[in-house]
Amino acid sequence: MTERPIIFSAPMVRAILAGRKTQTRRIVKWQRNEDLNLSFSSLEPENIGGNRWTLSSRDGMGCWNVRAHAHCPFGVPGDRLWVREAHAFTTGIDSAPLNTVIYRADDPSDQWAWNRKSRQDTPRSPWRPSIHMPRWASRITLEVERIRVQRVQDISDEDIEKEGIGASRVVAGDARCGCSWRYGVDGKHFALSPDQAFSELWDSIHGPGAWDRNDWVWAVTFRRVERGL
Repeated sequence: MTERPIIFSAPMVRAILAGRKTQTRRIVKWQRNEDLNLSFSSLEPENIGGNRWTLSSRDGMGCWNVRAHAHCPFGVPGDRLWVREAHAFTTGIDSAPLNTVIYRADDPSDQWAWNRKSRQDTPRSPWRPSIHMPRWASRITLEVERIRVQRVQDISDEDIEKEGIGASRVVAGDARCGCSWRYGVDGKHFALSPDQAFSELWDSIHGPGAWDRNDWVWAVTFRRVERGL
């Protein structure tokens, strides 16, 4: 079993902690064997062992030719991912221990951290980007259960829900087109359907037009595990 870091935004961290998110999709960085348009519909991915994948197409003789290859950065089923998220540390005054971790997903805006033991506000350090989180400060460990390679637009309605897209009832007077439900993550990226909500979320992460580009992605299914297990 190997452990690797993975970054999640605050809304996604909250979705994982709430048990709503059990999948993530990340763009595959293919190493091409030739100058190839990876948007060709005839290409098919294949796991050739471990975390190694290939992308192949069939030639006129019916033989498969490898066009690109990639190593999955999330390992294989059974490996674990420790979550990096935006965080800060308390300053260690009074009874607050030095370097107590504060997570931005729990405290999105306050300049102070509530210390439950001392029952008082404790000043914290500036927010630190997720990439700088050390392993010891991570509070979420995930076990990889399944890895697939697919086009991002091939996501199913069931998988959209597993990505953390949830439904909320529209407040009276705010309904459009007669719809009584909206879909999104953590109160953001709300849309009239789950697939619209996910496509808008994808564009917000990867830039305008990313959904239409229909990239190849790693579709990683995971479960949360307790530290030390």
